[in-house]
Amino acid sequence: MNQAIRVEQAQKSRRLIALVIDLLLLAVTTVAFYFLFLYAIIGPMFKYNERVETVKQCEVEHGLVLSDKEDFDKYETVVKKFYFEYYPDEIVEVTKKAYPNETYSSITHIYNVFVLNLPYNPTPEGDKYKGDLFQYQLKEDGTVLVDEIGVQRPDMSGYNYERYKTDLFLSKYNKMTNFLFDFDEAYKEAATYKDNIQIATRTCAIGLGVVILNIIVPLCFKNGQTVGDKSMNIAYVKNKDSLKIKPYQTIVRGVSLYIFPIIGFAIADRYSIISLMIFPVFVSILLMLFRQSSRDIPDLVSGTMAVDKENSLIFKSIGEARVYDKKEENQVVEDKDYLEKLQNASQMDLSTSRDEEFRNRDKRSNKQ
Repeated sequence: MNQAIRVEQAQKSRRLIALVIDLLLLAVTTVAFYFLFLYAIIGPMFKYNERVETVKQCEVEHGLVLSDKEDFDKYETVVKKFYFEYYPDEIVEVTKKAYPNETYSSITHIYNVFVLNLPYNPTPEGDKYKGDLFQYQLKEDGTVLVDEIGVQRPDMSGYNYERYKTDLFLSKYNKMTNFLFDFDEAYKEAATYKDNIQIATRTCAIGLGVVILNIIVPLCFKNGQTVGDKSMNIAYVKNKDSLKIKPYQTIVRGVSLYIFPIIGFAIADRYSIISLMIFPVFVSILLMLFRQSSRDIPDLVSGTMAVDKENSLIFKSIGEARVYDKKEENQVVEDKDYLEKLQNASQMDLSTSRDEEFRNRDKRSNKQ
């Protein structure tokens, strides 16, 4: 590296604060763009509200709008209707395809296994499912009735019974929308369309936020600075020669850390969204804190380095740095007395003694 180029590495604490500021700004911007697109631009264009109303209406018709989690009898009633009134034939058909090697005698048998968690092939003893809420009924001859809904165990009562039964039917109730999606075409079409609009909207929201905050703003501020970097007086230079970064490096920096969150927002699974957002940021912070060079993911991908803008000289080229350094007002003289002594030493005649040299210098001075 040319000695005329002088840069000072940015403090890690300042970089961390700058990253937090940028993440908060991106979060706020994404939320704002999301609601703007959903209810003012993309939503009206693709009739989003109509799809939402269709989904709600269908869920109301099937009793999927309950909110009293303590009244488990209501949840049990809804679940039974799905199995015995709304879609018994469809459930039997799907179950046969999913378990071709097992023979369920009736929709009641399926209900006992998949809702009440009773064994597929019970035994008269019943000891193996002693901890369950329900048990199969026995015939007079001692065989098990799998075609009748399991009954409450006689020794189950009180608070524990109500709590366990609430948890059971609440969990099954929450899965009833899967039946609607599989067996009701109107609901499936409206729900799919609604979900696709939401996916497109949130992807556009975070994408536009990244473009504005991490590409356009750094290009305007120059030196690759985001809003957080600007507030912390941080700039970026090429890692190779400490010169001013190119526009393409600014773009690569802005996209590299957030390409995974953008992909996450394009995926409907919320766990994918969270993991794809947190993991790259977490790794980038670790690299910044524990690497000697403090270069994080954007630095490594774009070939840049963070510097303290206030205490660094950033030039476009080595030639510009040399021109700057040759100007007298920009030359740094750390010890003028020491330099004068060196200059005087260069004028000495080493062939004579020290006293003679000084006398000769005095003579020359008097003649002048």
